[in-house]
Amino acid sequence: MLKIIIVISVLILCQQHTDRKTYYEVLSETSPERIDQKIAEIEKATTSSIKKAYLGGLYMKKASFLKKPKDKLDMFNKGKNLLENEITRNPNNAEYRFIRLILQEHSPIMLKYNTNIEEDKQFIVKKFSSLDKELQRIIKDYSNTSTILIPTLLH
Repeated sequence: MLKIIIVISVLILCQQHTDRKTYYEVLSETSPERIDQKIAEIEKATTSSIKKAYLGGLYMKKASFLKKPKDKLDMFNKGKNLLENEITRNPNNAEYRFIRLILQEHSPIMLKYNTNIEEDKQFIVKKFSSLDKELQRIIKDYSNTSTILIPTLLH
């Protein structure tokens, strides 16, 4: 029985890591099809805080591919509300703040979604050493192209 529990636990952990890695790959995509596929996949998953945060980020990213300004704004706000609600519920979650930092850094200035950049950057830097290795790698990779979260801040 213990062996079965261990195997199931390892499978669940592996699935979470694969999902996280794939999530950040898709979040950096320029393919609306891959974003739509990932949204559909996450929407099928059991409701959880991470699911809501991930969906929020993907909806915000998807907004950039829509044609009509109203549709763009509606989709962006839908994602923003999901992500911001999860950050409010989980203010010490560095991954949620990392998602927000990515989106704030790349959002058009006219959306005025940039008020937490410095706060999120400082929070991520402070928590960086306590994060799991996979998230540390993802953040380090992102820092190589970011103008906000530069590699020398992470240790």
